[in-house]
Order: sequence, then structure tokens, then C-alpha cells
Amino acid sequence: MRYQYTLYFLILMILLGSCTGKRRVLREGAELMARSNFKEAGEVFISHLSRRPQDSEIRAVLLQASQRYMQESENRISREFNRSRHNEVVYAFTELDEFVNRANAVGANLRIDGGLRRNFENSLDIFLDERYARGQALIAQGRFQLAEEVFSEVNRFQPGFRNTDQYLNKATNEPLYQSGNRHFNAGRFMDAFRDWKRADLDYKDVRDRMDQALNERYKEGKLFLMNENFRDAARAFSDVSQEAPNFLEVRSLLIEAVNEPKYRQAQIDLSASRCRTAFLLLEEVQEHSGGYKNSARLRSEALECARYPIAIWVEPSNQASAMQRQVENAIVEGILAQQSPFVEITNLGQVANRAVIGRSLSSATGLRGTQLNNFRNQFSRMNVRAVLFVDLQEVNTVAGRQQERERQGVEQVVRRSRAGADSIIERTVQYQEISQRFEGRINFTYRLVDVSSGNVLLQRTVRDQNQQDWTYARFRGNSRQLYPARVRNGVVTRDQNGFNQLQELLNRPAQIPTETLIQDLLETNALNVARELVSFNPDR
Repeated sequence: MRYQYTLYFLILMILLGSCTGKRRVLREGAELMARSNFKEAGEVFISHLSRRPQDSEIRAVLLQASQRYMQESENRISREFNRSRHNEVVYAFTELDEFVNRANAVGANLRIDGGLRRNFENSLDIFLDERYARGQALIAQGRFQLAEEVFSEVNRFQPGFRNTDQYLNKATNEPLYQSGNRHFNAGRFMDAFRDWKRADLDYKDVRDRMDQALNERYKEGKLFLMNENFRDAARAFSDVSQEAPNFLEVRSLLIEAVNEPKYRQAQIDLSASRCRTAFLLLEEVQEHSGGYKNSARLRSEALECARYPIAIWVEPSNQASAMQRQVENAIVEGILAQQSPFVEITNLGQVANRAVIGRSLSSATGLRGTQLNNFRNQFSRMNVRAVLFVDLQEVNTVAGRQQERERQGVEQVVRRSRAGADSIIERTVQYQEISQRFEGRINFTYRLVDVSSGNVLLQRTVRDQNQQDWTYARFRGNSRQLYPARVRNGVVTRDQNGFNQLQELLNRPAQIPTETLIQDLLETNALNVARELVSFNPDR
């Protein structure tokens, strides 16, 4: 107890004359020692000295804390040695020895009693023999995970003890080896391969077993391919290829398994004039293999056959007639933006009997009899496969109720003088700010009509709208010299910063420009129509 009081008095004296950082370290160490945690206190001082090795005051308290910890450890180790609890001796001494080494690295100059070290060495011999025998028993029982922990423990305290490395190697790899064997015997060849891959490749015949697993999976793939089970064949060859890309002929067989069913189906589709479907399949074949059989030539034939020229016919109502060309252009631009290899736009030019054709196209159920004959005669000579009919029912702008507010402004007025120079005066005035909400509306039906059959291939009705608030200003005086007013403490002055914004409002028209409100509606909906046309497959 007297020793402890001396140590605390030493720390107190250092604290009184220390800087903030050192005081924090000393305070933390003192609190730990007050709870008899001498090792933890020593670690705090060691950490400080590793950064400031010249701090002799901290080194002094480190020595005091270390001696208390060493005294406790020596008593404990001796007690456990006398009880023949050799594992406790080994772990306690190792902990003490590691602490002393860390303390000495920062200049503590501590030494462990020689008798205590001999007790440790005697206990270590017994401990290693016991743990070694325990590991052997676990290996014999097939409890490999526990055996690995035991032999790793032996290796920690004495690397190379007897043939521990061999047992540790077996404890680590034998479970993987056996698991791989179980998977292999059950026909799960890639699971077996992956287990063996995790093991030491030099353990037993792991390398040969991995080759066997790949070969068996490879043979499964060949059998699937022989039976034209292309999907399972592709999976088998893909498994092998991912682990060994150059294994036998796996690369070429994988290409065959993936592409042969697509190639065959494309031939069937092409012979049945399902040209776009055939092209898409052959496109996949080309992307995967580059040149499978004669797929490149067939792809070119399919593309030529799949070209789908269409004409666009916009039939406006009276109120939407002005927007006819704008709608047509928006749809054409949307189609061109998709860069489809199939859809082409044909210019209608001067079409005879527009009224008759327009009435025919307006049929939602398709064309029959005389209507179909007229329709077919009109468009077949243009090399058009289908006509996109757009029944433009409404493209309109609706104005909401106006809201008018009186605003205070400052007008600059030039006062003419007969006697001398003119002067500028400012006067407070009122101007009107008018706000109004405008709504754009678009309503149309479009249908894609096949030229040869008169059938409606695709039909949708679109109703859309958007809103925008519109604000403008009016002034009965000289609007060019009008500024918004700023009021502070009852004093009105002109707001120079708001001048440009007010001038913009004064120069605005009373109604929002129709094209501004309608343009977004047209572009968005025309693009949606274009996307649907491009993605539509006439083969289906």
C-alpha cells in the first residue's frame, strides 16, 4: 500500500507541471492503476512513449506500473505452475513476455526472473506434448476443424514442433478433399472442382482430381450436345470454360451449344418471312461468335427482308389543322432518333383521293372490300408496307382566369428647362402585374394499318396535357424608364437590381406563345409513338 501511495504521489507531481497532452495520458494511467489495471496503464504509457521517446517523466511512471504488473504476473505464474496448470503458465508468461518486449522497445529496460522463465519452459514442453496428442486424436476422429485450431496453437508457441506442419496441412485440406470426393461421387462435378480448388493444390492428388472433375463435366456437355439439349450443353461447357478456357475443345463446343438453336430457328423464321425475328436471332449469334457458319450472310438477307417502309398520314380536325405538319415532323424525327435498322419513312407526296383514303384509315377495325382495294392500290406502288394514321383530334391551348395586382414602381421623368440643363426627377407610380395559367392539351389516336391486308396492327389513343403560369406587366406611362420600387422605413426608392426583370415582364405578350406550351407535349408523345413503332415486330 505504501508503494502504491508513492506511485500516485509521483504521478501527481508530474501532473502539476505537465502540458495538456501529457496530463491526459497521466490521468488515464492513474485511473487504470487505481483499479489495479497495471498492464493497461503500462500500455497507455508505452503508446505515449512510442510517439515521444524522450519523455523521461512518462518512462518513470511506466517503470512503476510495469513493476506492479510483473509482480502480479510472477505470483500468478508461480501459483499456476505449482498446480500443474501448464496451459495457464504458458499463456500468462507469453503475455508478460510480450508486454516486457514492448516496454523495453521504448526504453524501460525490464527483465523477467530467470527461474520464472525456466518454469515457463518446463510447462511449455508439457503443454506442447498434450496439445500435440490432442490434435492427433482429433485427426483420427475426423474432427478436422478442431484439429486445425489445436495444431495452429502448437505452431504459434513453437513453429515446426515435430511434424505439426504435416498435421496442420491435413487438418486444413482433408475436409475439402473429402467434400470434393462426396460431390464427385454424387455427380456434382463442378462443386467437387470448387472444393478441391480451395485446397492446397499439392495435397494428395488434388490437381488430378480437379482435371477429372472438369473432364466429367465436359463429357456431360458433349452428351447433352449429342442429344441436342443445347441449353444444358451450354451450361456444362460454360462451367468448364470459366475455370479452364483452353480445356480440350470447350471453346468451340460452347459456341456451338449457344448459337446452334438460334441459327436453326433463324433459318426457319427466314423461310417463313419472319425476317425481323430472324435478323434479331442472327444478330445475337454474330455478337456471340462473330462468324458462326454462314450467319453473317443470312443476317444480311434477313435485314434486307426485314426493312419496313411506312408512310405517316396525319388527319387533323379543324381546330388542329395548323399543327398537322408539326406533328408529322415530330414523329419522323423521333423515328430517326431511334436509328432502327428496319423502319424507314416514305414520303407520301401527292396522294390522290386524300379524303377517301382519310375516311378509310379512320376505321378502327381495319379495311375491307372497296376500302381495302382503294387503299392497296394507292400505297402498294409506293413500296409501303404499312401506314401510320394519326387522327389529330385536339391540339389546343386553354387560358385560365387572369389575376391582376397593383405594384408600386418608380418612373424617371426628364424635366425640360428653358434656362439651363434638363433634370431627371423620380416619381412613385403604379403599374399592373397580370398572372394567368395556360393549359396545353393534345388528343390523338394513332393506328398502324397493314397495306396488304388492311388489318390494324397497332392502335393507341393519347390524351396529355401540361400547364404553365404566365406573368406579364403593363404601365400607362414611359415603361422604358420604369423601375420596381423598394420601400425601407417608409422611404420609396428605385430597385436598380430588379430593372431588367421588370422590363422583360413589360415586353411580354399578354398570352403565352402556343408553340412554347405545345412543343414539349408534341415532342414527348411523338417520341413515345416512335419508340413503339420501332419496337413493334410485324412478324408476331
